[in-house]
Amino acid sequence: MGELVTNTKLNLASKTLIEQLPDHVSELIVELAQQNRVELWHITAGVLLSVYMEGRLSAFVLDPAWQEGLRQKDCTCQYEPCGKKFKGKHIGQLYCSNECGLLASGQKFDEVENFVELKPAPIEPGAIDSVSASPPAGWGGDNVDLPPLDEEISTSA
Repeated sequence: MGELVTNTKLNLASKTLIEQLPDHVSELIVELAQQNRVELWHITAGVLLSVYMEGRLSAFVLDPAWQEGLRQKDCTCQYEPCGKKFKGKHIGQLYCSNECGLLASGQKFDEVENFVELKPAPIEPGAIDSVSASPPAGWGGDNVDLPPLDEEISTSA
């Protein structure tokens, strides 16, 4: 037999959800529930239902910045030797820094510091003039005459 769903459980779930919203939003939702003398979860479900009825539920917008407005609770770094308290930048953030995240995954942090920056190879003067515009032999383009690189190509027929 399944677990009994009660107003208390639904209100707790709703409270947990709205506590993640900015203060003014969560305060308004709680105030609406109190003024209308309804359960907190009724307001939460009602908002979702109204979005559905307006046809906006299937056209939601995923904005990567939406989480920035959410309240972030103090987190504890899950890398045991560290364990310091921090405010997460992302919901569900486990580690206080990239260093702790790498160390927790078994990597050494100095591996990151020793990455080599890739730069494009320098082009020597005259190097482009020596490039062949003809396809290599055997590529099926042997009978195509391509103009030299320094000639203009006419686009009119």
